[in-house]
Amino acid sequence: MFKDYDFMVCPTFPTLPFKIDDNMSPVEAYQADLFTIPANMVGSPSISLPMPAGLDGLSVGIEFTGKRFKDKDLIQASLAFERSLNK
Repeated sequence: MFKDYDFMVCPTFPTLPFKIDDNMSPVEAYQADLFTIPANMVGSPSISLPMPAGLDGLSVGIEFTGKRFKDKDLIQASLAFERSLNK
């Protein structure tokens, strides 16, 4: 995948944010990590950034994953994206 693209961008979690007092089953907890596990398994650098809060007042995260050993490129791209949100 990274032969054609420098980064993969996806939501940090596959669902809307859960509330602090929600009790998640072990299966639900595992499913909440589905988008973060692949980067960890293959050793790719990854960073999650908060997005502006939605209509419900809850913020979601966006995850950037980059090429192995290209951590600096990932940090620079993430910083540029974060700065674009604050304009």
